[in-house]
Amino acid sequence: MSIALDPKKNHLLAALPEAEWQRWRPQLEPVEMPLGEVLSESDRILDHVYFPLTAIVSLLNECADHGGADAQKTRSLLARDAV
Repeated sequence: MSIALDPKKNHLLAALPEAEWQRWRPQLEPVEMPLGEVLSESDRILDHVYFPLTAIVSLLNECADHGGADAQKTRSLLARDAV
């Protein structure tokens, strides 16, 4: 499936001043994000930044409870911003 969407539909990219937009534009590359796609793991170094256009990205943070066996999980939803 080919992605032919306007990158400025992303709120952060749309807010860039024109000079910054011109600098960033050649580096942008559309990618598909299938449901369930893992973009990064907590122990990995990021090598890409994602600017979702139509996707909703869920950010899951897990913190171990050092005093017991329970772990705390928090989830955030990000849409049309950078990940």
